[in-house]
Amino acid sequence: MDFKRGEYSPNSDRLQNFREVAAFLGLRPSEVALTYLLKHIQSIALAVRSGKYAWTWNTEGGEGLKQ
Repeated sequence: MDFKRGEYSPNSDRLQNFREVAAFLGLRPSEVALTYLLKHIQSIALAVRSGKYAWTWNTEGGEGLKQ
């Protein structure tokens, strides 16, 4: 939770983005978290199906599959 905290919340509330998006959409923060998780699962599934992924933390183009 420390590694990317600055990208998601400028203060000590590390779950701020989940709470704010939930409020915008009329959902619970847990439902937003599940949606974000499904986005990552879909990305991993696509990478595995296509065989186009780098098993690294970072690539020249951005995040690797480990991240």
